Amino acid sequence: MNLRMASSKSWAALVIGVLAVVLRVDMSNTLTVNGQVTSCSYTDLAGIGLGGLAALVALGAGWEVATGLTRYQPVVRKGVTLAVVALALFLGTVGLLKGFAVIMSPCG
Repeated sequence: MNLRMASSKSWAALVIGVLAVVLRVDMSNTLTVNGQVTSCSYTDLAGIGLGGLAALVALGAGWEVATGLTRYQPVVRKGVTLAVVALALFLGTVGLLKGFAVIMSPCG
């Protein structure tokens, strides 16, 4: 597959989505009483920021494809662009869920 088969905005959203899942800038707070963990909170700032940005860029790229606002060269394929947008949107959502400690949280 040629990288030019999808729009550059969709590739940018995919890269941001991967960074949202891989990078971690977090804040955690635990409270223990008599050796037992009684309270735990976790927030991943990179997941929230980059995940939200990836989702917004992916939605923008998908909207351009769906409405036909961008002129596509013969090399660029709408189907490939939409597939990359869907993957970027999935990764952005995973980054957001990780950021809000719904999944992959050390607090369990």
